[in-house]
Amino acid sequence: MIRDDGVRRYGAVAHVKPANGGLTLRLTKEDVADVDPVHVKLRDVRPGHQYVVNCPLRDAETVRFAVDLTIRALRKVRGADDEA
Repeated sequence: MIRDDGVRRYGAVAHVKPANGGLTLRLTKEDVADVDPVHVKLRDVRPGHQYVVNCPLRDAETVRFAVDLTIRALRKVRGADDEA
């Protein structure tokens, strides 16, 4: 799990799953509307669920992309004005 520092207002911003080489992020479809859909897979979850985005970790490029998405998720839980 990847969590934000400080007071925990939320659970983890990301869950790394070594068994299947995946990363699930606390991002919604709207949070990744600008992302190439080749890099992410949207989960079929109930409406309002916050962990909608999966990012398969296939190679070095997708791992770097996953780091960027994790930073995006951290910024989301911190608020738009905070730095990651």
